[in-house]
Amino acid sequence: MFRTFLLLFTILQLTGCVYVPKYIALDPKINEKVSDIEVFASIPQDEVIVVAQDPGVAAAAGGGLLMALIDSHISKGRQEQIQHTIAPLYAAIDDVDFRNIFWNTVLPGIKNSPFGKLAEVRPTPRVVSHRERTERLAKLAQGRGFLHVMTTYSLTQDFKQLAIVTTIDFWIGGQELPAYSNIFRYESNPTTSNPINAWAQDSGKPYRMAIEEGAKEIAMMLDLDLKYPVTEGIDKNLPSTQKPVSISRSPGTFPSTITGTLLAEKAGRIVIRHSDGRLYSLPHSPEKGSAK
Repeated sequence: MFRTFLLLFTILQLTGCVYVPKYIALDPKINEKVSDIEVFASIPQDEVIVVAQDPGVAAAAGGGLLMALIDSHISKGRQEQIQHTIAPLYAAIDDVDFRNIFWNTVLPGIKNSPFGKLAEVRPTPRVVSHRERTERLAKLAQGRGFLHVMTTYSLTQDFKQLAIVTTIDFWIGGQELPAYSNIFRYESNPTTSNPINAWAQDSGKPYRMAIEEGAKEIAMMLDLDLKYPVTEGIDKNLPSTQKPVSISRSPGTFPSTITGTLLAEKAGRIVIRHSDGRLYSLPHSPEKGSAK
């Protein structure tokens, strides 16, 4: 009954203490410095998760262990309610293999990227803990690389959108900081009223289509990021037709506004490089004036 809650807890336990660097652009000549790259590509989830919003009791009460325990108890109770609510969706998508769909779409782009000579890429459900990664990097020989790809996916708190987040970090032996680091976030078009039923209809077809679209968007965002790196605060190689853009998002969404450079645009969707360097693929309806 608590599989979603426990899965989320496990992921956070393993990754919560990992240092997440700022966006670091890839040096286009990096493959001249690396002879061999070990790849660790992880999707730890067996199913989509929904995260109960932090009630914030601890913060409102000034912190402390007791308040933190109260927060945890409330979050667990809300997670149980969520688990019951989305049960019909789980029944409709029980046969969906997210890992297979995602990797078949994204891995070819990673293998053909300019990181350098990649060893065999073996996707895994296992998470690399902070301790294990630190040990791997400490043993990484000069001129060898370590590419870490981590993907999670979840429904938003109102159940209306599917979000897929992929983090890619690349280290070279002998260097303290990553040679490349970025995060790519895809958000599906929102469903209509009664979102769980909407996702589950036709044996989960809308959900399956969102996964396929999300995988394609993640692959495209990686390609765009490597083609148009940001160095010294400037988007390199961008066509002169590209323009600044700002998207206001739903209340309670972080970040509340995404402001940056428009990298790609097609019917109903745009890709933006946010001011912090992260890339977002977002639904966009120009008639609603959500971008300017």
